[in-house]
Amino acid sequence: MKKFIKHLSIYFLLTSLFFYILNKIFKEERNYNSAFVDKLKILQANKNIKKIVLIGGSSVGWGLSAEQIEIKTGIKTINLGHNAGFGLSDFMNFISQNLTKEDIIVFSPEWNFYSDPNFYDTAIHRNLIMNNYEYGRLLNNYLYMLMALNPIHKVRFELIKENMLDNPYRYNCFNNNGDIISHCNLSPQNLRRYVIKSEDLRVNYFKLIFPFLASNKTIFLFPPTQRQSYEESSRYLKNVEFTLIQSGYLVLDKVEENIYPDSSFFDAEYHLTCSTRISRTNKLIKYLSQFIK
Repeated sequence: MKKFIKHLSIYFLLTSLFFYILNKIFKEERNYNSAFVDKLKILQANKNIKKIVLIGGSSVGWGLSAEQIEIKTGIKTINLGHNAGFGLSDFMNFISQNLTKEDIIVFSPEWNFYSDPNFYDTAIHRNLIMNNYEYGRLLNNYLYMLMALNPIHKVRFELIKENMLDNPYRYNCFNNNGDIISHCNLSPQNLRRYVIKSEDLRVNYFKLIFPFLASNKTIFLFPPTQRQSYEESSRYLKNVEFTLIQSGYLVLDKVEENIYPDSSFFDAEYHLTCSTRISRTNKLIKYLSQFIK
C-alpha cells in the first residue's frame, strides 16, 4: 500500500511538473480579463486602511471614477468593477477578508444580478481562471490553480494580440485606482443595444451572497442605463428600486436619474464615455461627502 501511494505521489508530482513546464512554454500574454486580478491585488495591498470600495461589473469599471472620489474625499478609493461576466459571488470571500469595518461600499450591480445574484458567463469566467494562476492563488482555490497550469487551451489563443493601443480591451486598461481609462482618448464605437429581462427578483438572497451588506455601510447605486432600455422595462426597473428600499437598503437615487442618451455610451450598454463618467461621479461624491460626515 505504501509503495502504491509513493508511486502515485511521484506520478502526480511529475504530471504537475510537466504541465508547469508546458504552461511556461505556451504562456499567453496577459489580457483584459487579467487586469481584474491586479485590481484584487490593489484591494489586498490596502487591506488594513479605511477606504471606499466600488463593486459591480463594467458599469462600475467604466461608469465611476475612484480616482475622482479619492481626490475629493481624501479617502483611499478602489474600483473593482470590471466584467460582469465574472459574476459577483466567486470572489466575495476574498473581498470580505480584505475589508475593515470602517470601509464604505458603493454597490452597483448590473440589472441581471437583481434576478440572478449568482449569475456569471461560463466562457468569460473560465477564461479568467485558466489564464490567470494568480486568481486561484488569491482566492486560495486549488482547483483554479490546477486549471491555470493546464497549457492546452493556451495554444489556441497564443496568436491573439489584445494589447493594441487602439483596443480598450487590453491588459493595461486602468489607472492606479482601478478605473478603466483605456477608452478615454478613443472615439465611441457602434453602440450595442441591451434588453432588460423582467424576471422575478431575488433581492432577499443578497445578504447571503454579498456578506459586506451585513458588515459594512453600503450604498446602492443603479447602473447607467440606455434610454430605450429603460422605456421598454420601466415598470420592472421601478420595482427593483421599490424592492431595495422596502428591504431596508440605502439607495443613492432613483432609477430615472441613471438614464443616459446613446451619446453617453462608448460601445456597450454599461460603458460610459470618460466625460460622462466625470459628471456621474460628481453626483456620487456630493452624496458621499454628506454620508462620510
